[in-house]
Amino acid sequence: MSEITTKQEDKLPAEIVLLQNGHPDLAIPLLDAKLAKDPNNWQHHVNIGIAYRLTNNFLLALLHQNLAVQIKPEAPQAWHNLGITNLEVGDFDASFLAHHKAHSLAPDNQQVCLAFAYALMREGKLELAWPLWEQARFRKSFFPMPGIPLWTGEEDLHGKKILVMYEGGYGDAIFFLRWFPELQDRGAEVYFQVPDEQGGIFQGHTWLHRVVPASAPIHPKDFDFCVSNMSLPALVGCKPEAIPMADKYILAHPRDIETYRYVLGDGTHDFRVGICWGAEENGVPKRSRSIKDEELEPLKGLGISWYCLFPDHALPWMSQPGMSSWSDTAAIIHHLDAVVSVDTAVLHLAAAMGKPTYGIVPLSSDWKWSRKGEDSHWYPSLKLIRNDHPTSFAGAISALSELLVRATRPHT
Repeated sequence: MSEITTKQEDKLPAEIVLLQNGHPDLAIPLLDAKLAKDPNNWQHHVNIGIAYRLTNNFLLALLHQNLAVQIKPEAPQAWHNLGITNLEVGDFDASFLAHHKAHSLAPDNQQVCLAFAYALMREGKLELAWPLWEQARFRKSFFPMPGIPLWTGEEDLHGKKILVMYEGGYGDAIFFLRWFPELQDRGAEVYFQVPDEQGGIFQGHTWLHRVVPASAPIHPKDFDFCVSNMSLPALVGCKPEAIPMADKYILAHPRDIETYRYVLGDGTHDFRVGICWGAEENGVPKRSRSIKDEELEPLKGLGISWYCLFPDHALPWMSQPGMSSWSDTAAIIHHLDAVVSVDTAVLHLAAAMGKPTYGIVPLSSDWKWSRKGEDSHWYPSLKLIRNDHPTSFAGAISALSELLVRATRPHT
């Protein structure tokens, strides 16, 4: 979810350029100077609120964003950014109300629409959320394949070939797979276009006729329809009472299992836990989904054999099993007793394999994890550990340590 900066001129002012290029600390003095000259300018309050939020000064961020909505209550940008900050500090009620207000003022704005869809999903109001989710994403994060008709959920699929195109990240490819059996039940031959590096974990899956690597050429005449994987729950009419709770629907390849049986050993004398504590987007760590190395220190003394599932980031007290693909990662997870992960694709893979998984979710938890509780609506083997601070994961690591101590007692 992204903030909406505001501007008064066609040419972007310096402070907006700084904000959009990741320098909020440098933007604050410029915005302060503008506010000193024009303290009732709601746009300046919105922008400095964004800058304070990005520098983790949430108190001042909320102060300025609340002033913005008081000065200009009809401005959707002001409500949208207030909703984002309230979400980051874990005030789900205030965040929902702000996003609802923003949407009422600007229902056709893509960012506003998507944020309100997320807010509805987090509340469990899936039937209201899906249409907004589709409206906000179409031709923004998903573009239909030229020459192939788009499946809208209404067309008959009996005897038809449908190309499901991946949208989102690696974790989304795993998560949304649970709706593929519905396409089969409707008589379709299902082809799944996936990132090349992830194809191995889907190869030969019973829910698929064939995996199509993203780099492979697509011939429109070979398919009757195309659709995004993310569109499936909306198109098949997923309701809260009919969430497909899929379990063990991804398995490691037997060949890879044997390879890593030799690499990891038989594991008869230790409790082995894989850990992924970072999430990245385009090579940049996601602020709310990456744990500082030093905050993991309490885990060292638990008598656990740790295996790094965060490529090329192993700490001195972890084993680095040398994975080079998602197939390798699945084989390693097969041999572990449990997996600990932040909200990233490793979490989805481990939980989809039915492995006991501890998911560390930020205070501003993603819509998939709702607002409260330790159980997941989506994965029976997943236990959620909800963080209690917007910038530090120390509380979550402490809670995780207690859970792991209890889990390892039979092994000590």
